[in-house]
Amino acid sequence: MFNSVGRAMQDVASALKAWHIWSYLAWQDVISKYRRSIFGPLWISGGMIATSLALSITFGAIFRQPISSFLPLVMAGYLTWIHFIGPTLGEAPELFVSVSGSIRNHAFPFMYYVLRYVTRALILLGHSLVVFYIMTLCVRNFHFPNWQIIPALVVLTLFTTFLSTVVGIISARYRDLRFMLPYVGQMLFFVTPIFWSPHAMNGKRAILVHANPFYHLLELLRQPLLGQPAPLNSWLNALIALAAVFVLWLVTFSAFRRKIPFWV
Repeated sequence: MFNSVGRAMQDVASALKAWHIWSYLAWQDVISKYRRSIFGPLWISGGMIATSLALSITFGAIFRQPISSFLPLVMAGYLTWIHFIGPTLGEAPELFVSVSGSIRNHAFPFMYYVLRYVTRALILLGHSLVVFYIMTLCVRNFHFPNWQIIPALVVLTLFTTFLSTVVGIISARYRDLRFMLPYVGQMLFFVTPIFWSPHAMNGKRAILVHANPFYHLLELLRQPLLGQPAPLNSWLNALIALAAVFVLWLVTFSAFRRKIPFWV
């Protein structure tokens, strides 16, 4: 067991040493995907604007919230979801399967592929953050980000890295998960307070909010984006979730790392 953990740590160390390769390839992934398009990655941001506007107008009317305050709240939550939480369930199942040829023919560390995937998500997040603050200026509700945005990004990046690895490994072994997990992600999207207030849940239903780790991870970035510190309770729950997923990653990656080439 200790030998497996040691080899897993060596895999991580080797992947980190190759940072100049996977960071460059992540950038090329973004460029190649939108090659010959006029707006490039801004299409993702355009989709974020359209979805956030639709949700804000519809549910803002239901909850009687002014668009000037409700749109930034919804957009901050939505961009956190589409760049961190959502892809973990929607795209990570293809993480290793999609690069099966490279895995079989090259001796790259397995975490190399994970870090390339996460870096690509961070690049796209950068585009969305620019658009987010432009939209807050348009509705006259601009706030400078709170300093907690930096540790929040660190926590979310680590959480995404660990969970994506676990999901990618398990989905490579059990291919049905590639089809099931996106539906789980859709369900979580609606039960997580992205476009509705957590205070709308009373009594036993409040458990859906406070026991939902994705809600606390969401708040970790959403509140600093709106210029407010994230609640202490969200920090505690997010760190507990990060610790749990790290242990899960350590066990899964150590035990099944060598079997990935046979599963993809």
